[in-house]
Amino acid sequence: MKIPNNSSLEDMILISIDSVIQKENKCSFGNLVKECFIKYPKYFSLNDVPEYPDSLKLDRPLREMREKGIIVGSPTTFYSITNFGRNHLANLRNISGSQTSNVGGITTRSPGLQMLEKIKNSTDYTSFLKKEEKFEPKDMQFRSIVGFTLETPIQKINHELDFLIELSQKLNKPEVINYLKKYKTFFRNKK
Repeated sequence: MKIPNNSSLEDMILISIDSVIQKENKCSFGNLVKECFIKYPKYFSLNDVPEYPDSLKLDRPLREMREKGIIVGSPTTFYSITNFGRNHLANLRNISGSQTSNVGGITTRSPGLQMLEKIKNSTDYTSFLKKEEKFEPKDMQFRSIVGFTLETPIQKINHELDFLIELSQKLNKPEVINYLKKYKTFFRNKK
């Protein structure tokens, strides 16, 4: 998959984890280092010996990806991609111009776009549009829309909001951005 120009090391690693899982059904650290180096040698090679991979370049991005809830796993186990990570991966594919597809070969929209559509069709969003200035965010209403429960950590909700805000900005949807930012402020204050 061709990645967008503004992609980070995290995006490249996420794409590589997905690639290894598709080939091997599981992703070990060694296979991930190899895949990152094969796909993106410019970014994952040793500085002084560019013919060889540098596993240290994966260390910090992998930790940050775990903290953000994009992946789970460690160098001593196997890596897998969370639902949040799958949404981000689908968004990368969508931005790069390739479409996700199901088994029948029919292209589908990215989960991020589907989530934005679900938000726009919700009564909560309609209520926001009617009285934007006086709109009061409702915890359970939003959790229900995005498929989270009361047990879902605030940090995960904030990551999902960041992802949806970024996607809305790329799609130039200012009214949805305002709605999502209202919830971002609401959940930030709940910590």
